Amino acid sequence: MPKSIGTLYSESRLIAKTINRITVEPERVELNDWRAEAKLLASSGGSCLSSTTLLVKGKHVPTYGFDGRCYGFLFEAEKCNVYDVSPNDSNSNRETKFAKRKERAGVDLLKSNAVGAKTLDELAVEVGQRDGQMNEVLLDAWKSSCVGLFVRKIDLDSQNPRALMHYYQSLLEIALIRKYLVQAFNYPEDFKICQYDERAGRLLTFPNMEELIVYARMHGVNDKTFPELFRLLDDKHHFEPMPEPTKVGEFLAARDLSPSLQTEVVAKLVKDYEPFDGRALDATSILLEVVDNVAGIAESTICDVITECQEKERLGASAQALRTKSIFAEESSTSSAEGLKDEDLRPTL
Repeated sequence: MPKSIGTLYSESRLIAKTINRITVEPERVELNDWRAEAKLLASSGGSCLSSTTLLVKGKHVPTYGFDGRCYGFLFEAEKCNVYDVSPNDSNSNRETKFAKRKERAGVDLLKSNAVGAKTLDELAVEVGQRDGQMNEVLLDAWKSSCVGLFVRKIDLDSQNPRALMHYYQSLLEIALIRKYLVQAFNYPEDFKICQYDERAGRLLTFPNMEELIVYARMHGVNDKTFPELFRLLDDKHHFEPMPEPTKVGEFLAARDLSPSLQTEVVAKLVKDYEPFDGRALDATSILLEVVDNVAGIAESTICDVITECQEKERLGASAQALRTKSIFAEESSTSSAEGLKDEDLRPTL
């Protein structure tokens, strides 16, 4: 039986990853960053090279709050590929993350290992001895790693009206995100949202929607100030399920390319395309990549490669035709000269 979020929190196996806030304007709502993250989580490579935070019950553990981030995913550590554990922000980049990932392949970073790498258990002990310091856990995660969502809770008694308005708006935003994940990406109907009391190190239940909407309206967040947000939250609106992505092989087959042209296209894609998770690809495996600008190869990229290879093939054919024409022209010229020579040698009457 799957462990509950509360159990994972008590066992220091609950990991948080903040995602950018959705765009909310009176007449426009955009979920682009969440759509991208959900696509990555659903892909074979997962959402890799992720910087996340280990939450420890009863301790003040800040999550990444850059650019106003205040909510995100909750992961079960044992269903992720954890490859680095640090008691503070490690200032890592894509190259250093790849290096750690390669170096720590197959190493247990949950309980113990023989290479001396810090584990989650050791990090939990360190966090338990201090307060207010953000840690960093580097990992790969998949949809199966996700156990819920979280939104940061604020101290309601000490906030000004503007802060309260933003807080209740963030609660409505994460509620919309949950609805989007359930309907568009087939997340469980009971996919939970927890409020994270960061300073107290507590996870609290999420209010029911009727109560939340009442409090949000009291603080200026309503269907007059944000009509599009409330339209999407309404039960009458339903997000369409994301279609099954097309594979590169299927995409090329539908283009009806000649065998030689397809071989050229595939060879160039293998040469130029690097998966986000750094996997090595060959002429066979690349055909199984999805056509997607987030989790795979963008359709525009493939079309550009096809056009480039077609032009190369056309120029090659033109050059060959010119060479052939030149050869025949030379032969014709030689034959004419020989014929003229024969005529010159004939005796005149």
